[in-house]
Amino acid sequence: GKSPALARKIRTKLEMDFGEEYDVLVSLVEEIRAELKRQGRSFPPETWQKALDLNLLADLLRRGNREKAKAVLHERLKSFIDT
Repeated sequence: GKSPALARKIRTKLEMDFGEEYDVLVSLVEEIRAELKRQGRSFPPETWQKALDLNLLADLLRRGNREKAKAVLHERLKSFIDT
């Protein structure tokens, strides 16, 4: 609230930098988290941070490879736990 003009500028830049693929990524992460929860598994936030390769996942989603992005994220999560 201290600078509405700055907030608007930042929001506009973020909207330009983060396209529709990030909407898909949000739903994909939500789906994976729900699946893991049903399995009684969870991962600490640090593991999610390491596993979420935004460039790789966004690129796959831009290309329409949702299932590949999902498989990659599952594998990355698993690899950080298994190490």
